[in-house]
Amino acid sequence: MSPLSRPEGNALVSTNSSRGVEAGVSPQPELGGAVEVRDALDVVTWSALVHNVAGDIIRVSGEVPPPPILSVRASVQVSYPDDRSLIVARGRILERTSPMLRIVLVGSCRRMQRRMSPRVLCWQPVSVAVAPDGTRHARNVAAALVDVSNIGCGLRSDAALEVGEPVSFECELGGVRLQLAGRVVRTWHEGTTHGAGVSLTMARNARAVIDRYVVAQHTCTAERVPRFRSV
Repeated sequence: MSPLSRPEGNALVSTNSSRGVEAGVSPQPELGGAVEVRDALDVVTWSALVHNVAGDIIRVSGEVPPPPILSVRASVQVSYPDDRSLIVARGRILERTSPMLRIVLVGSCRRMQRRMSPRVLCWQPVSVAVAPDGTRHARNVAAALVDVSNIGCGLRSDAALEVGEPVSFECELGGVRLQLAGRVVRTWHEGTTHGAGVSLTMARNARAVIDRYVVAQHTCTAERVPRFRSV
């Protein structure tokens, strides 16, 4: 599948967190709730929805396939919110059937203070200008904007981006054209498709536009998130 092709599925909402503050026993993630699955080294993050909870085993599915590093028997961190904090639990992948993972939660949970930075999945073609430090001329990379929050975004492209490269692109969110810029902070690849996480730097008015877009998407998609009762 081309990185510019939009996959089937519902938009997702997920949250990022800040410092860990205490250890504790984790409640189970909610059926239909949003989770983030990270590899053990915290390099790759994949957003998904919980389709089934059976004891310590959860089945989750994303709008895009999980990165290849999230393979069977891989150790992962699974984060999801409760009423007052963000839970981060250790887990292990039991089964991978794209775009779904079955994960067993194995304990060592942490509660994190929640610094809400909701991220919603979107899918729109963008032309990314990449201008490495010290160079005068930028190269243009055809890509897809796949998710966005008021602190960062995710990109998919055929051409690889490098960690540390400054990037900029124009997109439309909620009917408003925005010029966004930032720096690549993480990368991954699956076959010929490359992914990049970008930390955004932007003016206050642009951040306000993204905040309004995220809230609107959260409100619109919450009602159409499917609820599954069986594995």
